[in-house]
Amino acid sequence: MSNIIDYLIQHPEVVWSGVGLFILTGAVGLFRFLKKRFDQHYKIIKINEYVDVEQLKKDLTYDNGIFIKNGTTEKFCSLCLDSNKQLIHLTEKKTSNGRIFECYHCGKIFLGADYDPNKGKSDSGFMTW
Repeated sequence: MSNIIDYLIQHPEVVWSGVGLFILTGAVGLFRFLKKRFDQHYKIIKINEYVDVEQLKKDLTYDNGIFIKNGTTEKFCSLCLDSNKQLIHLTEKKTSNGRIFECYHCGKIFLGADYDPNKGKSDSGFMTW
């Protein structure tokens, strides 16, 4: 390997030849592949601080499609955490049928445990006055 590097240092014109560009392109492709694999397992939470997403999930409880931080009432989008490795807070909204939780990032809506889609509807099928 060092012989190849020494040769390329002594003959820089080879780097710009077809073979040199092929090797350089392959190295760039390999770097992109490795970076993508790294980003799949780690997410930058703070500048220069990498956190293991699987370790982060151990501090969360999964309930009805929502991740809830243990010991708090903070709710996070499971879709964003699983697919994008992003920890996005959910926005709680109260409706006449119960609570819903919405992710502002992906737009996914999660229904709360108290949500009843049939609340306020008549069982008879006739209009009530």
